[in-house]
Amino acid sequence: MKSAGRREVYQGKINRRFNVRVREMKYRGFSCWPPEWAGKDRWLGGRGILREVKAISGTKLIRIDVEYEGKIFSGIIPSGEKLSAALYQTLRSNLGKSLLAIGDLEINISRY
Repeated sequence: MKSAGRREVYQGKINRRFNVRVREMKYRGFSCWPPEWAGKDRWLGGRGILREVKAISGTKLIRIDVEYEGKIFSGIIPSGEKLSAALYQTLRSNLGKSLLAIGDLEINISRY
């Protein structure tokens, strides 16, 4: 399901704003959600509870820590420059929620 966009003029440019569900995000053609998991138990899918979110300095990557069955798993989410800030804020404001619920959230992002 694609969300409708909205156009605004911003400093002489057309600012296209649109919403995208977290689970529908793509970066360079690849799905971003759920993230790639580190470690030997690498497939969590959308299971687990979001415990921590960190922007990896100097990159366009976001690291998340998820608790599942009493263990902590780390995942990396690649994101473009315009998506990174919106995704980071959305994830930070949803700590303690399930990855399935977070996947259904919509993020408002811009394209110039």
